[in-house]
Amino acid sequence: MHPLNDHTIIHMLKELGVYVTQNRVAVLKVFLQCPGAISISRIRKLSAIKLDRVSVYRTLQAFVEKNLILIVPNARGKPHYILKASPGLAHQNGAAFFICACCGDSELLPDTVKINHNHLPGHHLVKSQYLVLEGFCQKCQHQHPPHSVS
Repeated sequence: MHPLNDHTIIHMLKELGVYVTQNRVAVLKVFLQCPGAISISRIRKLSAIKLDRVSVYRTLQAFVEKNLILIVPNARGKPHYILKASPGLAHQNGAAFFICACCGDSELLPDTVKINHNHLPGHHLVKSQYLVLEGFCQKCQHQHPPHSVS
C-alpha cells in the first residue's frame, strides 16, 4: 500500500516532471487508493475534491504522457486507466491486460508476457506493444463453463 499523504504524492509528481496542481494530486490519490483499472466517472466519484470531466481528462492525458498511467482497453468501450505500479514498468513501452468478458473489469498483468518482434512480417519497427487477453475473472467464472483457447 502506498502512503497517501499529499506531501508524498506531490513528491511523486515532481520526480516524474509533472506540474503539480490540486486536481493532479487528487487524481493520483484516487489511483493509489484503487487497485485495477478505473474510469473517469469513477475517478470523479472517488475524488476528495469536486472534479469536472474535462479536468480529469486533461490530468489523465498528462499522466499518460509522463508514463505514470496506461490507457486500458476494455470490453465496454469506455476508456479506463491504470497506475503503473511496478517500478520498472514506467520505462517500458508496452503492457499485457486481462479483460473480463462478463463484468468488463480490466487488470494489468505482471511483466511476464513478451512478444517476439523477430517474427513480425516485413520490416516493421515496433514502438510499443499491448497484449489483451480476454476471459472470465475469478468472480465471474462460476457463470461460465470452463474451456480453453487453443
